[in-house]
Amino acid sequence: MRRGRLRLGGAAPEREHAQMLPPLLTGRRRWWFGGLVATGLVQAAAAAATVLAIHRGLQHGTRASERTTLVVLVGIALVVGWTRTQQRVLSERLGQDYAHQIRLHLVRRVLEGSRRTSLGTTLTRASNDLSAIRNWVAQGVSPIAVGIPVVLGCTLVLVTIDPLVALGVLAPLLALGVALVVGSRVAYERSRRVRRQRGRLAAHLADTLTAASTIRSAGGGHRELKRVEERSSKVVQAAVDRARVLGRIRGAATTATGIATAATIGLGMLSALSLPKLAAALAVVGLLTSPVQDLGRVVQYRQTFRAARAAISPALASTPSTPGGTTTAVTSDHRALSVRGVRLGNATGALPPLEAHDGDRVVVLSSDRATTTAALTALVGLDPPGAGQITLDGGDILARSSRERRALLGYAAQGMRLERTSIRRAVRYRHPETTDAAVEEMLGRVGLGEKVADLPEGADTTLREGGEPLTTPDRARLLLARAALGEPRLLVLDHLDADLGEAGRAMLRGLLASYPGIVVLASDNPAAVLVPDRWWDLDAGGRRSPLSAGASARPAQDSRCRPSR
Repeated sequence: MRRGRLRLGGAAPEREHAQMLPPLLTGRRRWWFGGLVATGLVQAAAAAATVLAIHRGLQHGTRASERTTLVVLVGIALVVGWTRTQQRVLSERLGQDYAHQIRLHLVRRVLEGSRRTSLGTTLTRASNDLSAIRNWVAQGVSPIAVGIPVVLGCTLVLVTIDPLVALGVLAPLLALGVALVVGSRVAYERSRRVRRQRGRLAAHLADTLTAASTIRSAGGGHRELKRVEERSSKVVQAAVDRARVLGRIRGAATTATGIATAATIGLGMLSALSLPKLAAALAVVGLLTSPVQDLGRVVQYRQTFRAARAAISPALASTPSTPGGTTTAVTSDHRALSVRGVRLGNATGALPPLEAHDGDRVVVLSSDRATTTAALTALVGLDPPGAGQITLDGGDILARSSRERRALLGYAAQGMRLERTSIRRAVRYRHPETTDAAVEEMLGRVGLGEKVADLPEGADTTLREGGEPLTTPDRARLLLARAALGEPRLLVLDHLDADLGEAGRAMLRGLLASYPGIVVLASDNPAAVLVPDRWWDLDAGGRRSPLSAGASARPAQDSRCRPSR
């Protein structure tokens, strides 16, 4: 293990997962861990001080020595209590800080688009799995860091009192260690089973609650409730099975300390220990009770952590995919927009080429809505293509930073959900430095000025649950305002007009008519919102055709018309 870096790994099959987690002992966490070790050493020193105080107090037998011994023992108790308090605080800091770092990594992976998981799975990782990791660090790693110095220190103190008594105390502790190793294997399997069942329940609940209106309209509420009940029952049973194993382990730890106490008394009487030495030995064993019972709980947190780590590690290890055969260097071609040799995912055929300049209006056509969405998300860098290159102003879109992309690109699609934030912040999300006056102007351009002004908190109204209290057409207008703010070089709209309604489409037509940049539009009726210059046929190899004002269907396949601009 490298200095200052503690990897939470285990056996060889787990080593790969361990390397995917960030190191534990870095930065300020090193100091917190050192503080935990220090509390263990203080408790071990308290055991030695207890022995010395009891031995001297009972040996002299005077009232003054008894009072001094009592004061010293009370002081030692206060010190031990203080160290236990500090141990709990340092443990929580260590665990929370580590979980905080992993939580940020998970959210970053989702926002980067490098990992696609269901809402339920993501929430499980961010709650249950992270709690398991936090518990392992706070109540697993920490008791080890404290418990080992305490056990070793107390054992050494017992050896100075009587080696036979020390051996009698150490024997049940060693037996407990063997029991922990054996029980950990079963506990791990039970913990994995609980984690799997919880994950399935969370994913099922997320999907069920999202489709609640559809379920109610079909009269299937009782059937879905029954399915939830079945999955929930499996979680309950798995948790009870795990508790049975973990209960035995905790019981073994309590039994071990009880046997250690009995062995101290029995062996002390057998060795004819003096009363001061026997009292001191019992006091030391009493100090051992709490750390040993904490070590008994370590197995629970360790095995739950291992199950959570197996689920979280792949998500942390995933990185945004780089398109195969794609160069990220800036090219010498300074056309405004260029698409060449792009393949979507595992598709064998490439998308047709596309070239567009400022002022061009490009209509996307495809028989498959999913292909259209995939092509447009690739166009704006949300979903890197499997191969090929997409450049804007001579630079690869994927090679640009997120700050550069948000300045150059505006994107809005049908059904997009808005984050929980104020309307004002939602509009200027791409340009945080935008003034309030510019935000209000943009809201007016998309027809939301009066509607927002009538809200109790105006533009400071908080959007909830994807966009409430705005209606679906109003949300589409807000998405358009965000995408068009600052007139980005490339504006991509994926069937947004379907959510706008008739009045919204008229507004969109007016906005696009004077838009200075490139517009790429996918729509079931594109002629209702713009006068197209060219079309990007994803099925027919990109042949161009002008579209008449009333054309909503695909142009003829034999069309060979030049762009109207």
